[in-house]
Amino acid sequence: MQTYEKKQPIMKSGSGCYLYDDSGNEYLDMIGGYGCCVAGHSNQYISAAISRQASILMQPSNLFYSDLSIELSGRLSGLFGGGKVFLTNSGTEANEAAIKLARKYFYDKGEVGKSTVLSASGSFHGRTYGALAATGQPDKQKAFHPIPGGFKYFDFGDVDSLKEKLMEDVCAVMLEPIMGEGGVIVPPERFLEEVRELCSKNGVLLILDEVQTGMGRVGTMFAHQKNGIKPDIMTLAKALGGGFPVGAMIAAEEVAASFDVGSHGSTFGGNALACAASLALIDLLERDGLLERVKSLGIFFRNRLDELKKLYPDIVKEVRGDGLMLAVEFKTAITSLLSQFALERGIILNDLTPTVIRFLPPYIITREMINKAVGIIGDYLKLNYSEAGSEEER
Repeated sequence: MQTYEKKQPIMKSGSGCYLYDDSGNEYLDMIGGYGCCVAGHSNQYISAAISRQASILMQPSNLFYSDLSIELSGRLSGLFGGGKVFLTNSGTEANEAAIKLARKYFYDKGEVGKSTVLSASGSFHGRTYGALAATGQPDKQKAFHPIPGGFKYFDFGDVDSLKEKLMEDVCAVMLEPIMGEGGVIVPPERFLEEVRELCSKNGVLLILDEVQTGMGRVGTMFAHQKNGIKPDIMTLAKALGGGFPVGAMIAAEEVAASFDVGSHGSTFGGNALACAASLALIDLLERDGLLERVKSLGIFFRNRLDELKKLYPDIVKEVRGDGLMLAVEFKTAITSLLSQFALERGIILNDLTPTVIRFLPPYIITREMINKAVGIIGDYLKLNYSEAGSEEER
Protein backbone atom coordinates (compact mmCIF):
# COMPACT_ATOMS: atom_id res chain seq x y z
CA MET A 1 0.00 0.00 0.00
CA GLN A 2 1.39 3.36 -1.01
CA THR A 3 1.30 5.05 2.39
CA TYR A 4 4.70 6.65 1.80
CA GLU A 5 5.91 8.58 -1.22
CA LYS A 6 8.68 6.13 -2.02
CA LYS A 7 12.01 7.32 -3.39
CA GLN A 8 13.26 5.61 -6.54
CA PRO A 9 16.22 3.51 -5.30
CA ILE A 10 15.55 0.08 -3.81
CA MET A 11 17.80 -0.18 -0.77
CA LYS A 12 19.57 -3.48 -0.25
CA SER A 13 22.16 -2.94 2.46
CA GLY A 14 23.62 -0.40 4.83
CA SER A 15 26.81 0.26 6.72
CA GLY A 16 27.53 3.11 9.09
CA CYS A 17 26.11 6.33 7.69
CA TYR A 18 25.56 4.87 4.23
CA LEU A 19 22.84 2.92 2.42
CA TYR A 20 23.41 0.94 -0.78
CA ASP A 21 20.81 0.23 -3.46
CA ASP A 22 20.37 -2.89 -5.55
CA SER A 23 22.70 -1.46 -8.19
CA GLY A 24 25.48 -0.84 -5.67
CA ASN A 25 25.09 2.93 -5.52
CA GLU A 26 26.07 4.59 -2.23
CA TYR A 27 23.93 7.14 -0.34
CA LEU A 28 24.86 9.22 2.69
CA ASP A 29 21.81 8.91 4.98
CA MET A 30 21.06 12.24 6.66
CA ILE A 31 17.80 10.96 8.17
CA GLY A 32 19.32 7.82 9.72
CA GLY A 33 16.37 5.50 9.16
CA TYR A 34 13.96 8.18 10.45
CA GLY A 35 16.17 8.80 13.46
CA CYS A 36 16.42 5.14 14.48
CA CYS A 37 19.89 4.06 13.36
CA VAL A 38 21.83 6.36 15.68
CA ALA A 39 24.85 4.03 15.84
CA GLY A 40 24.80 3.60 12.07
CA HIS A 41 23.24 1.05 9.76
CA SER A 42 24.01 -2.60 10.57
CA ASN A 43 26.09 -1.67 13.60
CA GLN A 44 28.13 -4.76 14.34
CA TYR A 45 27.81 -4.58 18.12
CA ILE A 46 23.99 -4.35 17.95
CA SER A 47 23.77 -6.94 15.16
CA ALA A 48 25.89 -9.38 17.16
CA ALA A 49 23.69 -8.92 20.23
CA ILE A 50 20.54 -9.62 18.20
CA SER A 51 22.12 -12.63 16.45
CA ARG A 52 23.39 -14.08 19.72
CA GLN A 53 20.00 -13.69 21.38
CA ALA A 54 18.14 -15.13 18.38
CA SER A 55 19.89 -18.45 18.95
CA ILE A 56 18.94 -18.49 22.64
CA LEU A 57 15.41 -17.09 23.04
CA MET A 58 13.23 -14.72 21.03
CA GLN A 59 9.92 -14.46 22.89
CA PRO A 60 8.99 -16.38 26.03
CA SER A 61 5.54 -14.66 26.18
CA ASN A 62 4.78 -11.96 28.67
CA LEU A 63 3.44 -14.48 31.17
CA PHE A 64 7.08 -14.69 32.20
CA TYR A 65 9.93 -12.33 32.84
CA SER A 66 13.02 -12.72 30.69
CA ASP A 67 16.47 -11.85 31.95
CA LEU A 68 16.86 -9.16 29.28
CA SER A 69 13.51 -7.47 29.89
CA ILE A 70 14.44 -7.19 33.57
CA GLU A 71 17.87 -5.79 32.70
CA LEU A 72 16.57 -3.29 30.14
CA SER A 73 13.78 -2.08 32.43
CA GLY A 74 16.31 -1.58 35.21
CA ARG A 75 18.68 0.39 33.02
CA LEU A 76 15.94 2.62 31.62
CA SER A 77 14.56 3.25 35.10
CA GLY A 78 18.05 4.18 36.26
CA LEU A 79 18.56 6.59 33.36
CA PHE A 80 15.17 8.16 34.06
CA GLY A 81 15.94 8.58 37.74
CA GLY A 82 13.57 5.91 39.05
CA GLY A 83 10.22 4.58 37.90
CA LYS A 84 8.56 1.60 36.29
CA VAL A 85 8.84 0.58 32.62
CA PHE A 86 6.36 -0.83 30.12
CA LEU A 87 8.05 -2.10 26.95
CA THR A 88 6.37 -1.72 23.55
CA ASN A 89 7.19 -2.18 19.86
CA SER A 90 6.99 1.46 18.76
CA GLY A 91 6.61 5.07 19.79
CA THR A 92 2.93 5.11 18.87
CA GLU A 93 2.30 2.14 21.17
CA ALA A 94 4.24 3.84 23.95
CA ASN A 95 2.09 6.95 23.57
CA GLU A 96 -1.11 4.92 23.56
CA ALA A 97 0.03 3.30 26.80
CA ALA A 98 0.85 6.70 28.31
CA ILE A 99 -2.62 8.06 27.52
CA LYS A 100 -4.29 5.00 29.02
CA LEU A 101 -2.13 5.12 32.14
CA ALA A 102 -2.82 8.81 32.77
CA ARG A 103 -6.57 8.26 32.58
CA LYS A 104 -6.52 5.12 34.70
CA TYR A 105 -4.41 6.83 37.37
CA PHE A 106 -7.17 9.34 38.02
CA TYR A 107 -9.90 6.72 37.61
CA ASP A 108 -8.24 4.71 40.38
CA LYS A 109 -8.23 7.81 42.56
CA GLY A 110 -11.98 8.16 42.07
CA GLU A 111 -11.65 11.20 39.77
CA VAL A 112 -13.50 9.62 36.87
CA GLY A 113 -14.17 12.91 35.07
CA LYS A 114 -10.48 13.85 35.01
CA SER A 115 -9.71 12.38 31.60
CA THR A 116 -8.92 15.15 29.08
CA VAL A 117 -5.44 15.15 27.54
CA LEU A 118 -3.98 18.48 26.41
CA SER A 119 -1.45 18.42 23.60
CA ALA A 120 0.05 21.05 21.33
CA SER A 121 -1.28 22.23 17.99
CA GLY A 122 1.14 20.96 15.35
CA SER A 123 2.31 18.07 17.51
CA PHE A 124 2.75 14.48 16.37
CA HIS A 125 2.28 11.47 18.66
CA GLY A 126 1.47 8.63 16.26
CA ARG A 127 -1.08 7.26 13.80
CA THR A 128 -3.24 4.84 15.81
CA TYR A 129 -6.47 6.32 17.09
CA GLY A 130 -5.49 7.50 20.57
CA ALA A 131 -2.12 8.83 19.44
CA LEU A 132 -3.74 10.38 16.37
CA ALA A 133 -6.30 12.12 18.58
CA ALA A 134 -3.43 13.54 20.63
CA THR A 135 -1.72 14.70 17.42
CA GLY A 136 -2.59 18.36 16.97
CA GLN A 137 -2.82 18.26 13.18
CA PRO A 138 -6.40 18.33 11.78
CA ASP A 139 -5.17 17.39 8.28
CA LYS A 140 -3.91 14.06 9.61
CA GLN A 141 -7.21 13.40 11.40
CA LYS A 142 -9.85 14.53 8.89
CA ALA A 143 -10.11 11.30 6.88
CA PHE A 144 -10.51 9.14 9.99
CA HIS A 145 -13.44 10.61 11.88
CA PRO A 146 -14.90 10.01 14.34
CA ILE A 147 -11.71 10.70 16.28
CA PRO A 148 -11.77 9.60 19.95
CA GLY A 149 -12.84 12.37 22.32
CA GLY A 150 -11.14 13.74 25.39
CA PHE A 151 -8.35 15.64 23.64
CA LYS A 152 -7.83 19.39 23.42
CA TYR A 153 -5.00 21.51 22.03
CA PHE A 154 -3.00 24.57 23.02
CA ASP A 155 -0.37 26.66 21.27
CA PHE A 156 3.10 25.14 21.54
CA GLY A 157 5.46 27.42 23.43
CA ASP A 158 2.64 29.59 24.79
CA VAL A 159 2.16 29.18 28.54
CA ASP A 160 -0.87 31.47 28.58
CA SER A 161 -2.60 29.30 25.98
CA LEU A 162 -1.96 26.26 28.18
CA LYS A 163 -3.29 28.02 31.27
CA GLU A 164 -6.56 28.78 29.47
CA LYS A 165 -7.11 25.07 28.73
CA LEU A 166 -6.12 23.70 32.16
CA MET A 167 -9.63 22.92 33.38
CA GLU A 168 -10.59 20.51 36.16
CA ASP A 169 -11.20 17.67 33.68
CA VAL A 170 -7.57 17.65 32.46
CA CYS A 171 -5.59 14.57 33.48
CA ALA A 172 -2.40 15.17 31.50
CA VAL A 173 -0.41 17.53 29.33
CA MET A 174 1.35 15.65 26.53
CA LEU A 175 4.32 17.33 24.87
CA GLU A 176 7.30 16.79 22.63
CA PRO A 177 10.31 18.69 24.07
CA ILE A 178 11.02 19.64 20.44
CA MET A 179 8.24 19.17 17.91
CA GLY A 180 9.71 16.80 15.35
CA GLU A 181 7.17 16.05 12.62
CA GLY A 182 5.75 19.52 13.18
CA GLY A 183 8.92 21.01 11.70
CA VAL A 184 11.63 20.70 14.38
CA ILE A 185 10.14 23.49 16.47
CA VAL A 186 12.17 24.39 19.57
CA PRO A 187 10.10 25.93 22.40
CA PRO A 188 11.01 29.27 24.01
CA GLU A 189 13.42 29.31 26.93
CA ARG A 190 11.86 28.12 30.21
CA PHE A 191 8.68 26.89 28.51
CA LEU A 192 9.12 23.28 29.64
CA GLU A 193 10.00 24.39 33.17
CA GLU A 194 6.84 26.49 33.36
CA VAL A 195 4.73 23.62 32.00
CA ARG A 196 6.17 21.35 34.68
CA GLU A 197 5.32 23.91 37.37
CA LEU A 198 1.78 24.36 36.04
CA CYS A 199 1.15 20.62 35.95
CA SER A 200 2.39 20.17 39.50
CA LYS A 201 0.36 23.12 40.77
CA ASN A 202 -2.84 21.87 39.11
CA GLY A 203 -2.46 18.18 39.94
CA VAL A 204 -2.01 17.22 36.28
CA LEU A 205 0.39 14.62 34.92
CA LEU A 206 3.13 15.70 32.51
CA ILE A 207 3.77 13.26 29.66
CA LEU A 208 6.88 13.95 27.60
CA ASP A 209 6.98 12.26 24.22
CA GLU A 210 10.71 11.71 23.73
CA VAL A 211 10.27 9.26 20.89
CA GLN A 212 12.36 11.48 18.62
CA THR A 213 14.44 13.44 21.13
CA GLY A 214 15.29 10.61 23.53
CA MET A 215 18.40 8.43 23.73
CA GLY A 216 20.90 11.16 23.04
CA ARG A 217 19.50 13.00 20.04
CA VAL A 218 20.11 16.46 21.52
CA GLY A 219 23.29 15.59 23.45
CA THR A 220 21.73 14.44 26.72
CA MET A 221 20.16 11.03 27.24
CA PHE A 222 16.72 12.66 27.35
CA ALA A 223 15.95 16.17 26.14
CA HIS A 224 14.14 17.19 29.34
CA GLN A 225 17.37 16.75 31.30
CA LYS A 226 18.61 19.96 29.70
CA ASN A 227 15.77 21.76 31.44
CA GLY A 228 16.37 20.22 34.87
CA ILE A 229 12.85 18.78 35.05
CA LYS A 230 11.34 15.30 35.22
CA PRO A 231 8.01 14.27 33.68
CA ASP A 232 5.56 11.92 35.36
CA ILE A 233 5.51 9.76 32.23
CA MET A 234 7.99 9.58 29.35
CA THR A 235 7.81 7.68 26.07
CA LEU A 236 10.72 6.43 23.96
CA ALA A 237 11.28 4.58 20.67
CA LYS A 238 13.21 5.35 17.44
CA ALA A 239 16.82 5.44 18.70
CA LEU A 240 16.07 3.05 21.56
CA GLY A 241 16.81 -0.09 19.53
CA GLY A 242 19.47 1.32 17.24
CA GLY A 243 17.30 0.38 14.25
CA PHE A 244 15.43 -2.57 15.78
CA PRO A 245 11.74 -1.90 16.63
CA VAL A 246 11.32 -1.24 20.36
CA GLY A 247 9.59 1.41 22.44
CA ALA A 248 9.08 2.12 26.12
CA MET A 249 6.86 4.02 28.49
CA ILE A 250 8.45 4.98 31.81
CA ALA A 251 6.40 6.36 34.68
CA ALA A 252 6.86 7.45 38.27
CA GLU A 253 6.15 4.50 40.57
CA GLU A 254 2.96 5.98 42.07
CA VAL A 255 1.51 6.55 38.59
CA ALA A 256 2.77 3.24 37.20
CA ALA A 257 0.96 1.34 39.96
CA SER A 258 -2.31 1.97 38.11
CA PHE A 259 -1.26 -0.47 35.41
CA ASP A 260 -2.30 -3.59 37.25
CA VAL A 261 -2.88 -7.10 35.89
CA GLY A 262 -5.06 -7.03 32.78
CA SER A 263 -5.14 -3.25 32.35
CA HIS A 264 -2.75 -3.21 29.40
CA GLY A 265 -0.59 -5.59 27.43
CA SER A 266 1.50 -6.29 24.34
CA THR A 267 2.23 -9.69 22.81
CA PHE A 268 5.61 -8.67 21.43
CA GLY A 269 6.46 -5.80 23.78
CA GLY A 270 9.70 -6.49 25.60
CA ASN A 271 10.63 -9.49 23.46
CA ALA A 272 14.15 -10.75 23.96
CA LEU A 273 15.48 -9.64 20.55
CA ALA A 274 14.29 -6.07 21.08
CA CYS A 275 15.76 -5.99 24.58
CA ALA A 276 19.10 -7.28 23.30
CA ALA A 277 19.21 -4.54 20.66
CA SER A 278 18.28 -1.82 23.14
CA LEU A 279 20.79 -2.93 25.76
CA ALA A 280 23.51 -2.94 23.09
CA LEU A 281 22.52 0.58 22.00
CA ILE A 282 22.69 1.87 25.58
CA ASP A 283 26.12 0.23 25.93
CA LEU A 284 27.34 2.11 22.86
CA LEU A 285 25.95 5.46 24.04
CA GLU A 286 27.73 5.10 27.37
CA ARG A 287 30.90 3.35 26.18
CA ASP A 288 31.77 5.37 23.08
CA GLY A 289 31.01 8.88 24.35
CA LEU A 290 28.35 9.41 21.71
CA LEU A 291 26.45 12.05 23.69
CA GLU A 292 29.47 14.35 23.72
CA ARG A 293 29.90 13.66 20.04
CA VAL A 294 26.30 14.71 19.39
CA LYS A 295 26.90 17.99 21.23
CA SER A 296 30.06 18.93 19.33
CA LEU A 297 28.87 17.77 15.91
CA GLY A 298 25.51 19.45 16.48
CA ILE A 299 27.23 22.80 16.96
CA PHE A 300 29.40 22.24 13.88
CA PHE A 301 26.42 21.18 11.75
CA ARG A 302 24.32 24.14 12.92
CA ASN A 303 27.13 26.56 12.08
CA ARG A 304 27.47 25.11 8.58
CA LEU A 305 23.73 25.47 7.97
CA ASP A 306 23.83 29.03 9.32
CA GLU A 307 26.44 29.79 6.67
CA LEU A 308 23.89 28.82 4.01
CA LYS A 309 21.40 31.22 5.56
CA LYS A 310 23.95 34.04 5.39
CA LEU A 311 24.73 33.26 1.76
CA TYR A 312 21.11 32.90 0.68
CA PRO A 313 18.95 35.10 2.97
CA ASP A 314 16.32 35.50 0.27
CA ILE A 315 15.53 31.78 0.20
CA VAL A 316 16.66 30.34 3.58
CA LYS A 317 14.18 31.47 6.22
CA GLU A 318 15.51 29.77 9.36
CA VAL A 319 17.89 27.18 10.75
CA ARG A 320 16.73 25.57 13.99
CA GLY A 321 17.01 22.56 16.25
CA ASP A 322 19.34 21.14 18.87
CA GLY A 323 22.12 18.57 18.81
CA LEU A 324 21.73 16.33 15.78
CA MET A 325 18.04 17.17 15.39
CA LEU A 326 18.14 20.09 12.97
CA ALA A 327 16.06 21.67 10.23
CA VAL A 328 16.33 24.26 7.51
CA GLU A 329 13.16 26.12 6.59
CA PHE A 330 12.99 27.81 3.19
CA LYS A 331 10.81 30.75 2.22
CA THR A 332 9.27 28.88 -0.68
CA ALA A 333 8.38 25.27 -1.53
CA ILE A 334 11.65 23.84 -2.84
CA THR A 335 12.32 20.77 -0.69
CA SER A 336 10.94 18.14 -3.06
CA LEU A 337 13.21 19.27 -5.89
CA LEU A 338 16.12 19.80 -3.51
CA SER A 339 15.84 16.30 -2.03
CA GLN A 340 15.69 14.76 -5.51
CA PHE A 341 18.74 16.79 -6.58
CA ALA A 342 20.61 15.53 -3.50
CA LEU A 343 19.49 11.91 -3.98
CA GLU A 344 20.86 11.89 -7.51
CA ARG A 345 24.18 12.93 -5.99
CA GLY A 346 24.19 10.31 -3.25
CA ILE A 347 22.71 12.27 -0.34
CA ILE A 348 19.43 11.30 1.39
CA LEU A 349 17.55 14.34 2.68
CA ASN A 350 14.21 14.33 4.47
CA ASP A 351 11.83 16.80 2.83
CA LEU A 352 9.60 16.94 5.90
CA THR A 353 7.29 19.58 4.42
CA PRO A 354 7.37 21.52 1.15
CA THR A 355 9.52 24.14 2.92
CA VAL A 356 11.41 22.18 5.62
CA ILE A 357 14.35 19.79 5.38
CA ARG A 358 14.92 17.79 8.58
CA PHE A 359 18.20 16.18 9.65
CA LEU A 360 18.39 13.20 12.04
CA PRO A 361 21.74 11.66 11.08
CA PRO A 362 23.49 8.82 12.92
CA TYR A 363 25.58 9.97 15.86
CA ILE A 364 28.67 8.51 14.18
CA ILE A 365 28.49 11.00 11.33
CA THR A 366 31.72 12.92 10.65
CA ARG A 367 32.44 16.56 9.88
CA GLU A 368 33.45 15.54 6.37
CA MET A 369 30.04 13.94 5.82
CA ILE A 370 28.27 17.00 7.17
CA ASN A 371 30.31 19.21 4.85
CA LYS A 372 29.39 16.95 1.93
CA ALA A 373 25.64 17.17 2.67
CA VAL A 374 25.68 20.93 3.26
CA GLY A 375 27.77 21.34 0.12
CA ILE A 376 25.15 19.57 -2.00
CA ILE A 377 22.44 21.85 -0.62
CA GLY A 378 24.68 24.80 -1.38
CA ASP A 379 25.19 23.54 -4.94
CA TYR A 380 21.43 23.41 -5.47
CA LEU A 381 20.91 26.91 -4.10
CA LYS A 382 23.80 28.25 -6.18
CA LEU A 383 22.31 26.76 -9.35
CA ASN A 384 18.85 28.15 -8.70
CA TYR A 385 19.25 31.31 -6.59
CA SER A 386 21.60 34.27 -6.61
CA GLU A 387 23.98 34.57 -3.68
CA ALA A 388 23.42 37.66 -1.59
CA GLY A 389 25.92 39.87 0.14
CA SER A 390 29.34 41.13 -0.78
CA GLU A 391 32.45 39.01 -1.25
CA GLU A 392 33.74 40.31 2.05
CA GLU A 393 30.55 39.16 3.87
CA ARG A 394 30.88 35.74 2.31
